[in-house]
Amino acid sequence: MSNLVGTSYSPNYTSGVILNDGRILRYIANFGGSGIYIWIFADINGLKGPNKVGKDIFVLETNKDSNYYPVFVGSRLQRAKLISKGIDVQSDTDTNNMGCNKSSKGIFVGWLCGALIQQDGWKIKDDYPW
Repeated sequence: MSNLVGTSYSPNYTSGVILNDGRILRYIANFGGSGIYIWIFADINGLKGPNKVGKDIFVLETNKDSNYYPVFVGSRLQRAKLISKGIDVQSDTDTNNMGCNKSSKGIFVGWLCGALIQQDGWKIKDDYPW
């Protein structure tokens, strides 16, 4: 798996499942200082490439703030922040590492892309960072 700018990484998934249609859901459970939360990586085309976050892999989370319902990471942020270089979704401050923007840096680039597509009415607009 790689992020939107091509940096490869392998998260330590807790568990996963392949659905009947080939889509893959993988999970990472975190029990950190900010509470219990689960990241869900949804690979919409399964084992086919490119396996990039923001292209065919989208990240959801479930935690106390979402009443433990899965939501896209960054779903509460305004569109301008989703496409900025990066936002720390916990503190709502610029971090230069999570944005749906190829100018972002770090392994979390593209994690906000699912929320961007959702806010854009499930459409990929011209400014989407392919």
